[in-house]
Amino acid sequence: MYVLHNRRASRFDLDAPLEVILEQEILANAEAALQSVVCIVPTGRRVRLLRRSVTRAVFRQTGKPVSDVQIFTLEGFVRHLANLLLGNSQPHLISEALTAAIMEEASERCRRDMTFFTSGGSRFQAISPAVLERLQGIILGLKEDGILPQSLRADLAASGFGLESAVTDPRRLADIATLYESYERTLGEALTDYPKLLTLITDCLTKEQGSTSLRTESSIEEAWRGILPSATTLVLDGFTEFKKPEERFLAALYYAPFHSRIILDYSDANGPLFGGLQDTVASLQGFTGKPVGEKDGAKPDEISLVPRFTAFTTDTEANDRFKDRREEHLPKASYLRRWLFNTEEDIRHEGFNDSVRIVAFDNRADEVRSIAKLLRYFALREQIPLAEMCVVMRQPEQYSSLFREMFALYDIPANITDRFPLEKSPVVTAVFAVLDMLLYGYKREDVNRALQSPYLRFERKERGYKKYAPLNAANLFTVAGRLRISGGRRFGRDGKTQWLRRMDSRLAYLSKREIMLNRDPNTDRDELAETRRFIEEIELAKRDFTALLALFPGEQTQLTPSEFEEFIKNAILAKLRVHDQIVAFHEHARNLALEGESDSNAKRMTEFLSLEEEVEKDARALASFLAILEELTAILQERDSRAHRKDSSLPAERPRTLEEYIERLRTAVRSGRYQVREKLGYGVTVTAAEQIRGVPFRLTVICGAVDGEFPGRYVPETFLGKELIDSEERFLRKERVQFYQALTNNAPLLEAGKKRVFITYPSRADNGDDLTRSSFVDALLKITSLQEAGCVVSHELRLAVSQGASQDAALEPWLHYTLFGLASEEETVRAAALRYVKAAPEERSEIMNSVAGELQRNDAKAALMRVQEYLADVLKSEGKSAKEVLVEGERLAKSAYSVSALEQYAKCPYQFFAAKNLRLREIHEYDTSLSPLESGSLLHRILYKFYQELQEEQRDTAFVVKPIKAGLPDLVTVQLESAERERYRRLLHGIAEEELKVIRFDHPFFDLDREAILGQASNAETPDNQEYTRRGKLDIWLDSELARAEGTENSAAWGFAPALFEFAFGELKSVLGNVELAENLRLQGKIDRVELLPSNEPDKPHQIMVGDYKSGSSVSTNADIKKGLSLQMPLYSVAAEQILREGYGIDAEAAGAVYYILSPKTSSRNEDAETHSFVMLPEQSPLAPKKQSRNGGTVADEETMRAMMEYAVEKASEYATHIGNGHFPVEPQKRGGFIPCDNCDFKPVCRISEMQ
Repeated sequence: MYVLHNRRASRFDLDAPLEVILEQEILANAEAALQSVVCIVPTGRRVRLLRRSVTRAVFRQTGKPVSDVQIFTLEGFVRHLANLLLGNSQPHLISEALTAAIMEEASERCRRDMTFFTSGGSRFQAISPAVLERLQGIILGLKEDGILPQSLRADLAASGFGLESAVTDPRRLADIATLYESYERTLGEALTDYPKLLTLITDCLTKEQGSTSLRTESSIEEAWRGILPSATTLVLDGFTEFKKPEERFLAALYYAPFHSRIILDYSDANGPLFGGLQDTVASLQGFTGKPVGEKDGAKPDEISLVPRFTAFTTDTEANDRFKDRREEHLPKASYLRRWLFNTEEDIRHEGFNDSVRIVAFDNRADEVRSIAKLLRYFALREQIPLAEMCVVMRQPEQYSSLFREMFALYDIPANITDRFPLEKSPVVTAVFAVLDMLLYGYKREDVNRALQSPYLRFERKERGYKKYAPLNAANLFTVAGRLRISGGRRFGRDGKTQWLRRMDSRLAYLSKREIMLNRDPNTDRDELAETRRFIEEIELAKRDFTALLALFPGEQTQLTPSEFEEFIKNAILAKLRVHDQIVAFHEHARNLALEGESDSNAKRMTEFLSLEEEVEKDARALASFLAILEELTAILQERDSRAHRKDSSLPAERPRTLEEYIERLRTAVRSGRYQVREKLGYGVTVTAAEQIRGVPFRLTVICGAVDGEFPGRYVPETFLGKELIDSEERFLRKERVQFYQALTNNAPLLEAGKKRVFITYPSRADNGDDLTRSSFVDALLKITSLQEAGCVVSHELRLAVSQGASQDAALEPWLHYTLFGLASEEETVRAAALRYVKAAPEERSEIMNSVAGELQRNDAKAALMRVQEYLADVLKSEGKSAKEVLVEGERLAKSAYSVSALEQYAKCPYQFFAAKNLRLREIHEYDTSLSPLESGSLLHRILYKFYQELQEEQRDTAFVVKPIKAGLPDLVTVQLESAERERYRRLLHGIAEEELKVIRFDHPFFDLDREAILGQASNAETPDNQEYTRRGKLDIWLDSELARAEGTENSAAWGFAPALFEFAFGELKSVLGNVELAENLRLQGKIDRVELLPSNEPDKPHQIMVGDYKSGSSVSTNADIKKGLSLQMPLYSVAAEQILREGYGIDAEAAGAVYYILSPKTSSRNEDAETHSFVMLPEQSPLAPKKQSRNGGTVADEETMRAMMEYAVEKASEYATHIGNGHFPVEPQKRGGFIPCDNCDFKPVCRISEMQ
């Protein structure tokens, strides 16, 4: 123990710990003790612990409740003094969050005077948030170190005159000095941060009121007596460092009229560990209290008499004795204070062998899992209460989530006290989603974020009902995506108008299209159903969006601070019932815990508290957000009020834009933190190392002991532009002190051998890289005999023991438990299942009897059911689930199949199952341009209408076949002529323009899509006379159609003519029913186009080719057909032959099939673009190309083509059988060298990556 004390007498021994002082004072005079002893400790955790202890002790002695206990943190004590000294005139102490907002405002005021840190080097642009956060940390650090802007200016001046200086980058340092000065001006008289408040309080105690002159010693005593009249003793305990403003404050404390002492964990003989405190101790023992440059020679009773705190220590004598008699082990904490990190002598202390263990693990997950087992072991076997255990680390963010997950698995209640970033809280995110939605004009992403949040209740009144229904966020977002509604204020229009105009326009078009489809006998069932569904979705989306607009009827452009606060609280939090939602979550958590299936009350309570903590996080986050909101508005109101008092023409509250409020609030929230309340006496404490100072625990686990984490990695402060003396060494000393204090937590128990300390670390990082054990661990091993005594457990040893390669008889029980103990129900069930499967039938009942006790079940039957559930889950995860699970199997076995469904099953059976059985809808990401599917559908409609027009024109001269089944369209061949090209082109473009008008959306990308279809237009004045300087897809297609119809120099005319278009069978409105290709295979679909070559001989059948439009350049090949992966062309060819025979009474045979490529691409060898691609085309066909195409579309002969068609029917029938039998394995098939998983939307469902 090292004590600094003033010259006032004390009735307590100088070596008495703080707890002993409080105990003695309470015994002497319980009620007076609450006012006579003032305690100042470093953490809020210890404040709560001491207050609870004192309150209970006083109540036991007096029987009276206690409310006012003089125990503070240092900042809390300074605030207490500010209330006593300044009253209502004290400036507002800004929070950490509002400091960021003030710093942002300061940067905006001075950015024109900055040349380095402004964005892009322009002094007219704002500093980026990340850079501003760094600068804020630097400036606050400078203030804490007592470095003022004047000091930075002096350094710059010295550098400018060529004098010796620590300045490395004058521009950086000049910008920081400028921002620092602007920050101080922005604070003004009304606002203060902690260093400024500390300086203000120190000046109030040491300087004459309204003067810079120092008070006399008697005057300072009088000031202290006025604010703490009943105090007899003031104790500071547990601090590891003091900043410069704090040192000045402590120096003023020297002159208090009561006994003041500072209890430090410190050794003046160990500079490597306590070098940082050496400067503080020296300062407090010789602090003048005078401003720089003040002369000595004042009156005898003035403060300039250089007061000195007196030092007292108990360590020196013991350490000196240990040098001569090593067998006399001095107190362990004293030994560590003297020798940890000190290499003066080679010494070993054997007293730590019973208390300390160092354990290496494979990785971080292994480390956390084993720590959880370790804690369970000591709780169950050693009877150490969980509340007396702690797990500490230097970087909690590396471990907090792992401990939450693992402690829940092992049913370990815990206090995990990490601080959460406020900006990532889902409650706060929801509020900002609404604010952004209003601020930026209802952007699609903002609307979706707001409506998807479970913390906001958006409702609309049902038409004709009094009840309310929630807005359908998913539908609104999907509709907006399909209609390319981006929202936002663009081109002078607000986002609301765009939403409503786009939905009204598409509804009008779809309503007309539905009427047309209902009248068309050849309508595609799926197209009509999709049209109706889309109409319903848009109508629902419009009702929901209108209801959303009604919630925020007025445009909030200018608001006063009080109006903005009211808007947040009433229009968002109250109207959208945020508080109610959090309460509902609480009730839901409670009901889940009460209705849970767990037989263990402890487990049920753990589950409830885990859910309750999530609810509490939401409540705490909302409370923190409201506190920031109220603080921000209070600061703005105070500023406006001061301005109004100076100039009455100014309003008492100045209106500001909504954007200004939101951005300032967002900046404050970005720096805000919140945490759940500590549940005193409940569970294991998991926290940062510095948070356990002075809080005694019986078992401490120091985890993450690797270099780069503990100690942390030093990063030089390059932003400052000035070299800081000994900054790296000071950083390392702080890290060392944290390690030392974690080791010596609860020194009395450590000395008695009843304290357990485990230092753990992972050997590998999550990415597999090797990690280096902390140098702090090596320093501990150098001064102890832990290594020699076998107290260091390597990962290799643990691995060897777990695999049975090592049979160490001296293996400690706790280590055996971490390796083999069944510390959770899941582990017990897994082990029991392995024993059950391997055991003989007659042994299984005995196994279940033993497992029943381990699982805390009532009987062996219940245990057996739990084990069988586990085994069933294993079987299901391996794809061996029973047919009964597939509820849609029987329905699918009786239904007709489309080619796309069968090909989907061929590509991946599980993908078919997810889409058809589970009816999961794929997640579509809608671009600002037309998707390939939309572009393809558009081209299909244009070409269909084009050929319909030509069929009517040529009916009298064409080859026509009347159907024998009523309702079918006439079969009319169309012959194209080159002489009519311009007329065809105008017809095509006219149809295209009409279609494009319907789907048009305001975005430059749409014009690019239009150009891709129509070509690049010239500057002709009227649309009818448009000339195109670059051909589009339609012009390229038309030229290729003419070439196929009439031939070219390099190829003959085909002879085939298109005769049927968009021909549907088995569809809702089609005359033809499903085409039965096999006993269990009925086909439905739509053929894009049937080409006909009429026969001139009565006994010879006509020839047909099935054609399919492809908007992309990728088409199926003969190889895909032979593998059973591509079924469209062979199945449609068989179906077309049957349809012509039964529907038109003509014999026709397939002569191959062709893909029409609507977006042709040239090859790398500058060959002509392929505008069509054959499959199943016999080599003897006149259409067979002389040079084989890239897709290899020809086959040996007609017999081979027939075999391919029959094989496709067989494979399709096989797929239908598998579907009916419920066989859906996760077995994606390669096609074209690629597995379809990468772009599959159902990948997260099948989890193929985990299976592989």
